[in-house]
Amino acid sequence: MRMNYTETILCPLCGYKNNVPYAYEKVPFKSLNIRLGINKCLKCSLIYTSPRLNSEGLAILYNELYAAHTVSGIYSTSFDTSSKEYLTFKKYVYKILPKGGRILDIGCGTGNFLSQFKYDKQYVVEGVECSEYAGEEAESKGIKVHLGDILKLNLPSQRYDCVCLLYVLEHFPEPLVLLKEIHRLLKVDGCCLIAVPNFNYLRLIYMGPISSLFFGKQTYLHAEEHLQNFTPKTLSAMVNKAGFSIVEWGVASSFKVGSLPTRIAKKLISIIIHCLFYLGIHLGGIHLIIRKTEAENNK
Repeated sequence: MRMNYTETILCPLCGYKNNVPYAYEKVPFKSLNIRLGINKCLKCSLIYTSPRLNSEGLAILYNELYAAHTVSGIYSTSFDTSSKEYLTFKKYVYKILPKGGRILDIGCGTGNFLSQFKYDKQYVVEGVECSEYAGEEAESKGIKVHLGDILKLNLPSQRYDCVCLLYVLEHFPEPLVLLKEIHRLLKVDGCCLIAVPNFNYLRLIYMGPISSLFFGKQTYLHAEEHLQNFTPKTLSAMVNKAGFSIVEWGVASSFKVGSLPTRIAKKLISIIIHCLFYLGIHLGGIHLIIRKTEAENNK
């Protein structure tokens, strides 16, 4: 019996139902080659995957296939790969909570980010992770981990001063519902730190001729994992719809992956992207700090 691991959805931001894929990405999944669709919403412009992996498919991806076959596994299992961004995120947390507080990292992976606060007693840290493998690795580092789906854990309302969502929102099946749950979990004036890839950059490198030349695929957006791809415009629309105000934008540094020539090329591109960001052109990975205000809390 052939298993069905995919589903078709409406736009996760606005609910528009008449979108059709403008590109497809074939991905190997267990013994199958699954065809996943890349959509651009005709109403709100969000880029999202449909058909996409369903809940059963995602469960297999983030458990059986996590360490060896996912971008999440590659980036979160080695501290060195993401160390520069971890240090940047740590600075954001110090800026948000200079006197300490309670932090929740949703999609904490193997705990490499939260482990930086292990000896800083003014910060109380907790993680949420859906991957049993990654969650157990994080717990082995002395981090309290809530294992499971954040929407089903029923954590206490207004408990956290800062929630971190670091390269997670693009993976989550219900991104708007997740942001509304974070709104519930945060104290009044609490902040959420978000990091996501920027589709303004991804479409230049990972779609079309460049992608075909370097990756042998017309699209290379990791559609099995990245269920939506954001631009500053669509991310702003989503966080505002969830009831947050925007505090600060930032731009990501490149990950330390690939051969030496690849890393050098990434470094040069990163320098250009940072210069463009300060000129008001946001092409690099997105860092965003958003706040729950009292007025929004009473809506």
